[in-house]
Amino acid sequence: MDKSRSKVLIIEDDEEYRQTYQEWLQPEGYQVSWADNADDAVRQIRAIRPDLILLDLRVPPKQSVEGGLELLRKAREEHPPARVVITTGDGTKSTALAAVREGATDYLIKPIDPDVLLVVIARSLERKLLEDQVRRLQQQLETRNSFEGMIGNSAKMREVFGLVEKAALTSANVLLRGESGTGKELVSRAIHARGPRKAGPFVTLNCAALPESLLESELFGHERGAYTDAKQSRVGLIESADGGSLFLDEIGDLPLSTQVKLLRVLQEREITRVGGNRPKRVDVRIISATNKDLEKLREEGIFREDLYYRLTAFSIYLPRLRSRGDDVHLLAQSLLAKFTEADHKNILGFSPEAADVLMAYSWPGNVRELENEIHGAIARAEPDSWIESRHFSANLRDAGEMMHLADGKQGSLSDLLARVERHLIKEKLQQHGGNRTATAKSLGISRVTLHQKLTKYSIE
Repeated sequence: MDKSRSKVLIIEDDEEYRQTYQEWLQPEGYQVSWADNADDAVRQIRAIRPDLILLDLRVPPKQSVEGGLELLRKAREEHPPARVVITTGDGTKSTALAAVREGATDYLIKPIDPDVLLVVIARSLERKLLEDQVRRLQQQLETRNSFEGMIGNSAKMREVFGLVEKAALTSANVLLRGESGTGKELVSRAIHARGPRKAGPFVTLNCAALPESLLESELFGHERGAYTDAKQSRVGLIESADGGSLFLDEIGDLPLSTQVKLLRVLQEREITRVGGNRPKRVDVRIISATNKDLEKLREEGIFREDLYYRLTAFSIYLPRLRSRGDDVHLLAQSLLAKFTEADHKNILGFSPEAADVLMAYSWPGNVRELENEIHGAIARAEPDSWIESRHFSANLRDAGEMMHLADGKQGSLSDLLARVERHLIKEKLQQHGGNRTATAKSLGISRVTLHQKLTKYSIE
């Protein structure tokens, strides 16, 4: 690393120590600045954006370990990329652990050997350089494989991106189909952002989140006195989306009575508020989404045929994550960069074993589940370390164990079959929200047999 470009900020109120550090560091080519109190330190951090901060834990105005830790937290907030090396005369283990928990990268106890200090600083800056290079490569990778915030380079996702571009240029209503967690709202936002309505509002509603009694008021608005608690008129979401797009998620859960009114909006381009009698013209594009079989619902009379045809003029199917190949790695790296930045926590990346586990897992919850797993793993991992398979949830660890068994590294064929069965049962339980009857039916076994297997494998 080019030391002449590395900026080191010394935060130390003892003039003798301060001068000593400068005498050691400047001949090595470092650009050295200093501050002798907390307020000046914060100003310096904002002004020079140092690469490394050498921080004494006992600096004014609060000459205590607690005061120094407070300044450490402030330094991490002001300039997260900086490495922070703590110096102190308090050599207790608890102080060291407290400083590391707050983001310090190393810890030196006074009196300090000059050779040790130079090695620690050089090592910290070298690691920072590598992290910066990794971050830049990740950003380049994301840019190359990103489309309106969506990450993917698989053939299936490239097809989705192409359909999004076509959908954005048409005024037709769009239906997004696919399993939960595949990113339907992201796609809807991309369609809006790339189309002629991008300057207009983008409004969303989950049709399954509200009871029927509230859904119509939410969609169409209401007039004052429409019902007991309607003390003033209220604009509905369709009216709010005038000139823009309305995203209706879980459209398959829309009640029949509301389907009739939505059909009128699509046909007549007008709404009537609940309790009102004056139609109002609206110009709204409907983008809807579902993970249900609308054709089956239509045959069962649960979903109106005329509304079905109005909504499905342009359909896009979003593939499940487990069918997208190396996109899992791309997404995992992107999420790692996103959450480590948000949490101000440095993680080096995924170990080879952890990366293999990510690929071995079937991801029943799709991208949403991957997002939760990565965030959880970051929380469990130590700062400045790699994410290992042990940092994942039990579901992913099971997948990793199955992978090892399949490779013949441990266990017998019966062990492998038992683990496969246990993993499959847990996955099906998750898919059916813990419903044992539905789980047993999907597995082709009786509820009694399922209960026996849950007991056998200690599945709660």
